[in-house]
Amino acid sequence: MLKNWRGWAAALLLMALGLQLGISPLLGQEDREYSGTSGARSPRYYLSLGTEDALTIKIFIWGQVEQPGVYEVPDGTDLIAALSLAGGPTDYAKLSEVRVIRSDGTDSEVLTINVKEYMDTGDISLIPVLKPRDTVVVSATVFRMFYRFAAFVSQIAIVANVIWLVSNR
Repeated sequence: MLKNWRGWAAALLLMALGLQLGISPLLGQEDREYSGTSGARSPRYYLSLGTEDALTIKIFIWGQVEQPGVYEVPDGTDLIAALSLAGGPTDYAKLSEVRVIRSDGTDSEVLTINVKEYMDTGDISLIPVLKPRDTVVVSATVFRMFYRFAAFVSQIAIVANVIWLVSNR
């Protein structure tokens, strides 16, 4: 019976570790729907800002912001307003290299915006106005990657320590 208890304890610890690292212990589908024939995934909802009769555009905000997702914003919205709508950057955001990926269907261009310089100087000319279907990507700093690695190693050490303690009782 003790052997079964150890097995269950180890399984529960591994599940807890998986949940801590964002790995689902169940093999179910994500809570997203497939849209159209392209097979691309789209969220079930998006946030809209503006009045009913205002012209709005759809933009995508990814990465190190508080609330990444799909947003419908008034035409003429700039990058700072869009980032603010997404809750602002996280503590790990690399604001010196925010990318705006712009595609018109045939051609794509990537704009690299130094939002940190804008924050230091207040020069609004550094901030672009977003266009329909722009994707804003806020990358993480190297510190964020180190932090995630250290957290992973810490979780593995905890699981190994508990398994060692349970098996040596």
